[in-house]
Amino acid sequence: MAVWRQVGTRQALRECGSFLMGAAPVLFILGLFKFQIPVSNDLIAGQGLSDTLHRIVDPWRHVAIWRGAASGILQVAQANLVVLPLCFVLLGRRTQPAANAATWPIYLVGLMLAGYYAAYLTTPYDLNWHLSTSADRLLIQVWPLAVMTVFRQLRVPDELSPTLQPAHDRLELKFQAIEDSDPLRRKAA
Repeated sequence: MAVWRQVGTRQALRECGSFLMGAAPVLFILGLFKFQIPVSNDLIAGQGLSDTLHRIVDPWRHVAIWRGAASGILQVAQANLVVLPLCFVLLGRRTQPAANAATWPIYLVGLMLAGYYAAYLTTPYDLNWHLSTSADRLLIQVWPLAVMTVFRQLRVPDELSPTLQPAHDRLELKFQAIEDSDPLRRKAA
C-alpha cells in the first residue's frame, strides 16, 4: 500500500511483480513442504463450527481476554505506562504532515492485536491457562512497534518553539564561526 500511494498503480504492480518473482522459489519450497508434510494446527484441529461460534459469542471469554490483556500490558509496560504519556504532555503531538505518515504503525499494531484476540477467542484450550502462559510473550512482540509508534507521533524538540533554529542550522552557524575565527584562514584570504 505504501508503494502504491507513492509511485502509482502501474509502478506499484511492476514492483509487486518483481517482489513475487524473487519470492517464487521460497514460496514454491514452502508450498511443497506444506503439501508433503501436513502438520495439524492445535488451535484449529478438532474444532467444530458450533463450538467456535459458541466461544465467539460467550461474553465471559471477551471479559477474560480483556483482563488478561490488561495484566499482560502491566507486566510488559510497567513504568513506561507513566513515561510515554508524560512524553506526550511535555512534547505534544506532531501537527505536520509527518504525523500523518507516522500513523501506519498504529494500524499494524491494531492488526497484530486483533489476530491475537481472535486466537484467544477461538482457542479450544482453557482460556485462563492460555492467557497466563502466552499473553505477556505476545505483548512483548508488539511492544517495540507500539513504542516506536508513540515516538513517531511526538514532536521533536526543534518543533517545540518556532523561534528556535533547528539543530542542524545551529551546528552550521557554529562551524562557520569557527572557520571565521581561524587565523590561518584569515591570512590565506
